[in-house]
Amino acid sequence: MTSERKNYDVVVVGAGNAALTAALAAASEGAKVAILEKAPEHLRGGNSYFTGGLFRFAYNGIEDISELLPAITSDEKENIYLTKIISYEDKNLDQKSDDFKSYINKENSNNRNNILKSYDIFLNDKYKVVLNQKTIERVKNFFK
Repeated sequence: MTSERKNYDVVVVGAGNAALTAALAAASEGAKVAILEKAPEHLRGGNSYFTGGLFRFAYNGIEDISELLPAITSDEKENIYLTKIISYEDKNLDQKSDDFKSYINKENSNNRNNILKSYDIFLNDKYKVVLNQKTIERVKNFFK
């Protein structure tokens, strides 16, 4: 078997939120990025697979975030939605069912696309960064 050798500036192992953020950051700086993920397609996304689109932060409220981001505007604060989980019910789901796999694939794709779009908008608006769109699209399409 003959394989073509490819050279990359950065190799990211995994495809969770942190990994994709690292890949986007490297790509936005002009690096040629490879992302390696061992999970099957319906399980990709790292721990995000289990979150249903939610993110967990170890903060008590918007006041904690405001201290970390002193330049945050009132409009930006209004677009941050926080919730506190008081209780949850653990149900056994048939993770091998076609309905479950279809739901997870759709949600992971939607979440990934929304995250990537927000990074594009944030970077372009706040820092006036010109992104290498070809590289960003390559990263976005890697898991399709």
